[in-house]
Amino acid sequence: MNDYIRECLHKLSKALKEAGLLERIRLVTSHEKLINHHVKGEALIIAILTGGVEKWVLEIFERNPRPVALLSANKANSLAATLEVLPLLRSSDRYLGCFLVRDWEVVPVAEIKELVRAYYIPSKIKGAKIGEIGSPASWLVSSVIGEDRLRELGLELDRVSIGYLRRILNRVKGNLDDKVRSILSASEGNEVSIIEVGKAVKLYYALRELARNRGWRAFTLNCFKLLSETGITPCLAFSLLNNEGLIAACEGDLAATFTMMLLNYLTEKPTWMANVVDLYGNHLILAHCTIPLNLTLKYWIKTHFETDSSVGIDGLLPVNLQVTLARVDEKLNNLMAFEGVIEESHMSLPYSCRTQVKVKLGEEAIKLLDISLGNHLVLTLGNHLRALKLACRRLGLKFITI
Repeated sequence: MNDYIRECLHKLSKALKEAGLLERIRLVTSHEKLINHHVKGEALIIAILTGGVEKWVLEIFERNPRPVALLSANKANSLAATLEVLPLLRSSDRYLGCFLVRDWEVVPVAEIKELVRAYYIPSKIKGAKIGEIGSPASWLVSSVIGEDRLRELGLELDRVSIGYLRRILNRVKGNLDDKVRSILSASEGNEVSIIEVGKAVKLYYALRELARNRGWRAFTLNCFKLLSETGITPCLAFSLLNNEGLIAACEGDLAATFTMMLLNYLTEKPTWMANVVDLYGNHLILAHCTIPLNLTLKYWIKTHFETDSSVGIDGLLPVNLQVTLARVDEKLNNLMAFEGVIEESHMSLPYSCRTQVKVKLGEEAIKLLDISLGNHLVLTLGNHLRALKLACRRLGLKFITI
């Protein structure tokens, strides 16, 4: 048994150090060592190597004020001990989750880090500022979050007019040719004049300047109002800004903006908001005229779908990848989320926005009609339901899934 324990510790220590997750590792083999064990860092990982340690696990959990993740194995009665303590740990707000490890060198580090981020999400979003440029689009009847509700979560809503943005846009100077050329040269095709792409790039610089000057972590814009006043769509600008980690959401949709910000905090990955354009069988089709370019394998520069003007993006996404789809309601009381797999994109369907993605779900897609919290869904790569459930618990939101 001693050789087995030493082997486990060696492998576990190596895995955690390589992931940058380990501050210190300590083997608890007696109650004396337990009471002298002091925890530092943001979270504690308890690796249950053998049976008979249930009381020690509970005491460590009670002595430690930080969130805790458990690692269990299928040897030496580790799993038996884990199952015995889990009913008492699951009721605690500090319990992150339990992972069954079959090789101590293969630890789900990314998932644990994501759960730690989910645990600290209330403090992470506290003080963040969300920009709103112009009023929300008139058709958004289930997407306007009240300022008081945002303030309850520690968020600040900062409103500016489209006229304010236009003044910044008119001040943008300098040679934009290099940026335009880099965008066009990386594309698979272009159906838009270089002049229109240049205008869209100019808007990107204006929005970036506005967001930086006002300290926005995320913002949303009434795209169609801007288009009517300037002849420019923000599709390309939003793509570039979301690439850079600044959350930019369409149509003044604050519910989608918050969802994008939440998923980005949790996953540290880009997000994409889109319309639901079809449901059939266990498939769902999403479409929008913008997408972060770093989510795509290839992209084409086209016009904006509804107006056949300015710039839109048609992106090709990798297939057979898991994705998470999510959205909060306008009262910020509920979050709906479910996972699926990308089956197809760049589909060139008529009467739909330029980037089109078909997602296969584990359930009948029509069930979305029973739980929908609004049109726009937010997509990110990977399955993040576990972290989203924890984030909802920490924020006081009800988690809903198909």
